[in-house]
Amino acid sequence: MKRLSFLDHPIPHHIVYHPRRRYVSFIMRADGCVEIRSPIGAKPEKLQQLLANYRDHLPAPPAAEKAPDNAIYYRGLLYDIILKIVPACKAAFFQLQDDGTIHLTVPAQDTAASHFEECLIRESIELFRERTAHFCLLLSVSVRHISIRDLKTRWGSCSPHSASIRYNWRLIMAPPQIFDYIVIHELAHLHVPNHSQAFWQVVAQHDPDFRQHRKWLRLHGNQLFLPLNLSSKLKAPPGLSI
Repeated sequence: MKRLSFLDHPIPHHIVYHPRRRYVSFIMRADGCVEIRSPIGAKPEKLQQLLANYRDHLPAPPAAEKAPDNAIYYRGLLYDIILKIVPACKAAFFQLQDDGTIHLTVPAQDTAASHFEECLIRESIELFRERTAHFCLLLSVSVRHISIRDLKTRWGSCSPHSASIRYNWRLIMAPPQIFDYIVIHELAHLHVPNHSQAFWQVVAQHDPDFRQHRKWLRLHGNQLFLPLNLSSKLKAPPGLSI
């Protein structure tokens, strides 16, 4: 992956050549990388220059940042993580506390991050099922199958012919209104399978602020991909040992 500097902002990008493509397009991926889709034969230098010319139409690249140690975004709020090691624990679990912390119980320190990710995925599955059922009633649609994936370039996708939807589990870290926007977006495809004006009208009926929510994902979506850093110096509540 190469980096191209626009107005002092480094923008990661990579080029994908398609044999049947006849024009160049730019896709801002969920991880903040710009995907340049091009016909075969186009020179990288030319494509990079096109991207530079197109910079005003792209969201501003987010400032480089590091995930805070022992903290994570959950439903749009940043929580400090307090770890409790219980070797006999067969399934990791966490609890939200009123003091702005998350108490995470895991069987071992070295697998704490992966166990916490599994907890978040389980939580996202339940929440996606709940919110999908809620909005199915409002949009008068039905879904046959829901799957949760670690999607790298999308927040969700819909297959209207099979009435199946895929969601990105990382949305559990986003604010609730952003989470709901993606659910509404994908369900709206069961009415209109493209992104025409008719599609956005359906979305607007159930999320009047969808433009703001799209902008939030463009500007902050990469934060949902920051690695979880659980160091060995985790805080412990009174009476617990690590």
